[in-house]
Amino acid sequence: MSNKKQYRYVQVSSLPVEHFDGKNGDTLVTSLTALATQYELAYLLSHHDDGVVWGRFENEGWTFSAEKFAISPEFSPETLQECRVFGETAELFIWRNGNNTLQASLLLEDENSKQMKCFDQQQLLWGDTSEQQRDNFTILAESSQGLRHAVPINVYLNRNQYPPHRVALKVRHYIAYDNHQAYVKWSRLTGIKQVTVGNIGRSS
Repeated sequence: MSNKKQYRYVQVSSLPVEHFDGKNGDTLVTSLTALATQYELAYLLSHHDDGVVWGRFENEGWTFSAEKFAISPEFSPETLQECRVFGETAELFIWRNGNNTLQASLLLEDENSKQMKCFDQQQLLWGDTSEQQRDNFTILAESSQGLRHAVPINVYLNRNQYPPHRVALKVRHYIAYDNHQAYVKWSRLTGIKQVTVGNIGRSS
């Protein structure tokens, strides 16, 4: 089966996020809730000084991995390095700038945006075995590294399973041109799913 990239065209724009408040935990979550509702954002992947936090938006609110498993750090603006909040049509990217404050921008596909060429890929996550499930979160462990994190989906993985299964992020890359030379201008997350390792080159 060929792993040749399948290109298509979408309309996409990168926008600054106005009125973004990342000063403390309550106001940050309030901002994320409003943006998730407006742009149909479903998942959160956040890197902190003390580890990785996952989140899931459902029932009009955010649930974070620390609420389900003690292996996850708390979602806190004080320790946040960068965060991606994503869904099928948009991604909110949050980062800490040189002034040690949080900024955010939005990558959005809609009919009023510029048309760009894009292709989809899948990026494998750490974890070849699932250890425990709780309310749409699953602890994944990597046998060779001893790493564990709690992803925001229900999956069953067994390192002895063949063909092997893993969890992967769905990633979309947007192509631009400079003097007729193509390059990836933007990339964003669009989802998370269980995949068969032999099929990760496919975009579905």
